[in-house]
Parts: sequence; C-alpha cells; structure tokens
Amino acid sequence: MAAAPFIGALSRKINSGPLSDKLTIISQQKRCIVFASISQFLMAFCIFALGWMPIKNKIFAKIAFTVAIMASSLNVVGVVKSAQLQSRQHAHVIMTVIAFINSAIVLLLPLFVSTLSPNNSPTEWPKIFYLIAILVTVTTIIFNFTCETDPRPWTHSNTSHDRKEPKN
Repeated sequence: MAAAPFIGALSRKINSGPLSDKLTIISQQKRCIVFASISQFLMAFCIFALGWMPIKNKIFAKIAFTVAIMASSLNVVGVVKSAQLQSRQHAHVIMTVIAFINSAIVLLLPLFVSTLSPNNSPTEWPKIFYLIAILVTVTTIIFNFTCETDPRPWTHSNTSHDRKEPKN
C-alpha cells in the first residue's frame, strides 16, 4: 500500500507529458502554468485537508496523501518543463540545481518539523500541514505570474557558423 501513491504518480507522469504536447491550442507557457497549477494547488489542498481532517480517519488520510503525491507528479510538466524550455542545451545544469534544492529541502524538513512539533503530537501537526499548504500555494501563484518558456539569451549558440567571417 505504501507504493500505491508512487505507482499512481508514475502513471500520471507517463500520461501527462504526451497530453501536454498534444494541447497545442494553448501556448507552451500556458500549458506549463496549467499543469503546475493543477499539480500544486491540488497538492496544497490535500495537504491542507490532512491538517484539517479528524485524527482517527485513516482512510481519508490515505486518500489525501495518495492524491497529493499523484498531483505533485504533474509538476514535471509544469515547472520542470518551463525550466528545461528556458535553459535548452544547459538543462542539465538547471536540473542539477533543482535536484540540489530538493535535496536541501529534504535535509531541512526534519528540522522544520521538530521545531513546529517538538512533542510530535497529533495536535501539533495541523499547523505544519497548513504552513506547507500556504507555502505551496503562494509559490505557485508567484510561478504563475513569472513563468516563461522562451530560451534565455545565454542559450543562443555562438558557433562559427553564426559569425560572419571577415572578407579578405
């Protein structure tokens, strides 16, 4: 049962990429915004629901957690695709930075949790879930207003084919 959310996330990732590519009626930028918004707002809603739900409702918690994990997988077609489209041939560098940031968050999250929930009691966890949901919502709104998909100026090739050779 622990693998179910991640298997669902894998199927979402496999299906969402081709779906995004086929939605040519809207711009690439709008597709990135739509997929990031669906992903992050749905995930934030499920995380908020985890904080709000009654403590004894295990089925609801499993459903909310599974939907949150599956929703977060759509972020690949939103934020990550936007980063790749902007960085073009340098995408490997940007993906490394994103992976580093994700790793730093994973390392700092236990400190964050232990600070907000020193006793690890069920009454302390809702504030953690609410704070994470608010943070995800705010950062998604910022992304939606600043999303770009055009290649950055530093991605343009400067090869000898592009330069004009001086005439003798």
